[in-house]
Parts: sequence; structure tokens; C-alpha cells
Amino acid sequence: MIIRDFIIAWEPLSAPGLDDKAEAATWCRLVIRVLADSEEVLLTRVWDPHAQVMRDGVYGTILPLAEWFVRSWPSLFDSRRAEPDPSATARSRYLWNRTHELRFCGDGTAVPNLKMHDADDMFVWLEWSADHERDNPFERVLFTRWGKGRIRRALLQTRIADFVTSVLEHLQAIAPEAQRTAALANDWQLVTDSQNQDHEAAVLSAQLGCLWWDMRPELRERIRRLPEELNLVSQGLLEITALDELDHNLAVASDVWRRVEGTGEAPDEWLQLREDLQALPPARNGTTPPWIVGWHQADNLRSLIGDTRVALERSDLGTGLPLGELDSAAANADSIVAWKGGHAPLRLHTTVAEKRWHRRFANARDLHPVLFASSPGDDYAQVFSPALSRGDSIANAFAAELVAPRRLLAERLAGTKEIGLGAVIDLAVELGAPWRCVLHQIENNQLATIRYH
Repeated sequence: MIIRDFIIAWEPLSAPGLDDKAEAATWCRLVIRVLADSEEVLLTRVWDPHAQVMRDGVYGTILPLAEWFVRSWPSLFDSRRAEPDPSATARSRYLWNRTHELRFCGDGTAVPNLKMHDADDMFVWLEWSADHERDNPFERVLFTRWGKGRIRRALLQTRIADFVTSVLEHLQAIAPEAQRTAALANDWQLVTDSQNQDHEAAVLSAQLGCLWWDMRPELRERIRRLPEELNLVSQGLLEITALDELDHNLAVASDVWRRVEGTGEAPDEWLQLREDLQALPPARNGTTPPWIVGWHQADNLRSLIGDTRVALERSDLGTGLPLGELDSAAANADSIVAWKGGHAPLRLHTTVAEKRWHRRFANARDLHPVLFASSPGDDYAQVFSPALSRGDSIANAFAAELVAPRRLLAERLAGTKEIGLGAVIDLAVELGAPWRCVLHQIENNQLATIRYH
């Protein structure tokens, strides 16, 4: 489902007897809904088991919800940390969930069981689920909707900002002296104003998987000094680094950058290939999905070298494309691609699986920044990792199109309307590509419906 809009509407109500002025000012009826092409979904459609009635809104104070959005803002929009794997520690899952799941907002009005997480460079997944009375016998209301859809990140940011601003303006008009009114205003200014003295530190905290507001004073000082220690590699590693691994990965990044600085001059063959690619028609504009851009760039590369084979190896591009193979101890990183301005690029292989088809995909993906990113005259570094939720969407689509071309898949699936996972895996083995790569190519190109059961 593509979500065209996400709307948080609230209607202030009187709250006689409530002592907290800020909570009283934000007592309301709350309605949250998503708008898709063919339907409107009321996320606040609830069943009241005590009154035995269905309602379209919930009642209570929305101040905790506004406070949660403000403090989660850097984690939602400035951090690229992916949702931890189910095998991750309970603490790492908790640290991610508390800034991505609405129900961590705390006491206040009941809110849907809604999760927000990156889909790619452009879209965010919204996932919502219903409550079961047998599992929640003491709940005031039970949410009834299940669903999932993608929404543009910029639109979601705008809608959340609109909601926070409306709450803050109402508080400043009704309860301007309340302590929580001032705190909300200060925190909102901190996370949205890049000129705020602690804005960068709050963003770095989120990138490390932490909340700025929870940090001890001495740790806050450490984070405030952190920008002085960062280079292009450590900036990429930061978002796949646990706080207790920070010093180790900073040392790794320094070592990597020294290796990058030690490469020779940029070879003419590399510069010429990039120049030839840039001369071809681009696919990107402000609204082009990242996978379309990646496919187009792969097509451009194929057209230049005249190769229509299933997979392109680095040797197909000539000896002038230098990508060194070096080991690195960077936790959670698959590979690092970097160059010093005017120098040859370097790829540092770290934890990519040894299976041939996984390595082929990683090789193709790591070609992308070398051929399309930044300028050879500027310093550059990119970290690839499954622990990052975005930043590599175009590179992944580029690699998928090189190792599992959509035209070849269309030929193999001609006349096929539905395909099971077993057949997808067989097709992947035939092509020598990761099965998930083939799966995404089939889904994104709408070549067939995937049967998951």
C-alpha cells in the first residue's frame, strides 16, 4: 500500500479536575488516519469492551505523544539505524523500539500499535496492528486495524511537525507558564534548529542508538566533542556502532583513512569511465524512486561496455578500475568504499558472506559509489552494512540489475502469474544471484505475484 497522507487530528476538550495545566490544555479527542489510493484507514478505530461500542477516536491528553515525537525525531529522521534482527539483544531491540513504536510514548491517551521504520532512501514503512482482548483484558480500548504501507519520508516529517507545532501553539496560548510547555518548546527547537548548540550532539546520540535526554552529563560532554574526532569513514561507521564500541571503531576508521590516503593517483581509465557515464541521460529527479535510478544507471553501464550478461564482474570493466581487497575489523560493516580526492578508490571487504552469489552482489554494489558518487576530486567514503536502513537503496538496485537483470527475469517468467519461494530460490541459483535480490526484482518490476505459503 502506498500511503498518500498521514493525518493526526485532535479536538481540544475540557478536563475539569485535572491538576496538571499542560495535560489539561491538551485533553482531547484524537483521530489518526492514513489515506491510500483506494481507501482511508482509521488507525484510531477502537472497540470499547466496557461500553460494548466501536469508536473512531480516542480520548485523553496528547502531551506525551507530542513529547515522544519530539524526542524521537532525531532517531526517526536523522539516524539510519535499521530495526535490530530478532537475534539481537533485548536491550538493543528496546533502544530501537522506544523511538520507532508509538506505544513507547507513555501515559496519556491510548495510541495505536504503530511502528515507523525506513523502507529505502525515499519512503518510510508504517505498520499498525490490532489488539486482542484475550491478551489485553484490562485495556480501556482495543485498536482494531491491521495494515502496512509506505509513505514518503518528507511528507511524514511534515505531518508530524504539523502535529507537534499545533500542540505547542495551543499550550503556549492556554498554559504558557507550565513547565512542560517550556520543555516541549526547548526540545523542539533543539531537534529542528541546526543552530542550536546541542543539535549536532542530539543527532550524533541518535546515530549511536541513544537518546540525548537520557545521557549522563559526562557522556554528553563526550558526544559534544565527538565531531572533532570524526572523518568520512567514522561518520559512516557511527550508525552501526554501539556506544561501548565507539572508541574501537573510531580507531578502525582512522586506520582505514590512512590506507585510503596511501593509494596512488586516480587512474585515467577510472576517470574516463565516470565521464562517459555522466554524459548519458540521467534518471534522477526529485520524485524518482531510488530503485528506478539504480536500474537506469545499471542500464547505462551495460550500454557503455556492450555487455548483456547476467552478472558483471570487475574484470569486465578493465584493469583501470582499482578496488583493493583488504580486511577490516569494523563491526557490522560489509564493506567500505573510499578515496582521497585525486587518489585511486579503495574497497575494504569486511564481513560479506563467502558464498559466491553473495560476493558477486557485494562486488556489484560496491561498484556503484566508485562509478557514480561524489567527484574523484573530493574526499569520499561510504559504508555498506545490513545494520543501516537507507543510504544504499540506489546502489542495491544497481547491483540487483547487474546480477539479476529484469529483462532476463521477464523472459524466464513469461506467462507466470504467481511464483513460490522455492521457485524463486531455484531461479536465483540459476542466475548466480542472492535469492532475496531475485525476489525484490520480481516484486519491484511486478513480474509475478510471490506466493509466500
